[in-house]
Amino acid sequence: MSRQLRDPQTVVRWLALKGLLNLALLPEKVGKLQRLLPDVLERLQEVDRDLIRKAIAVLKHLLAGMDRQSASRAAVQVAEQLLPLFDDVSSKLRVLSITLFKDLLELVRGPNRRQMKEHVLQSLVPLLLLVHGECPNVSQTSKACSRTASPQSDAWLLRPSSSWRPSRSSLQPAAAYGHLSIG
Repeated sequence: MSRQLRDPQTVVRWLALKGLLNLALLPEKVGKLQRLLPDVLERLQEVDRDLIRKAIAVLKHLLAGMDRQSASRAAVQVAEQLLPLFDDVSSKLRVLSITLFKDLLELVRGPNRRQMKEHVLQSLVPLLLLVHGECPNVSQTSKACSRTASPQSDAWLLRPSSSWRPSRSSLQPAAAYGHLSIG
């Protein structure tokens, strides 16, 4: 936690997240922690960036320990909450949120892919802008995520397996996405 003074409630929330992170690292505890997902997602709305970073770490480990079906459903919920963080002033927070978003794309399976498509479409413009940003680590992370999320062939949405790999080409021009309908 940073050195600035914190109100007692923030300290308690930070300590709770630290405890959840420690538990999420134990595979036998993840099943019991799944019911706390909504509470952890609420922490993504915090003003304190330390809390948000800790919540992202908890989510990463929690989702990694879940069974495929549960993780797929949860990934859609988490993605919705991460999108606003792509534009945060903290480059570290942007990198963490984009990295988790990329991980979520690989977790989504079956019927949840259709729901995730909307979040992917919403993420492309912010990701493309960040690719050309001034911060190198944010730019590299955004580029990697953009390649995974790029709907150039909707491959990640259509393939049932996790065998899809990003293409060698960079992102296609905007005209290549004309077939997609956000409305």
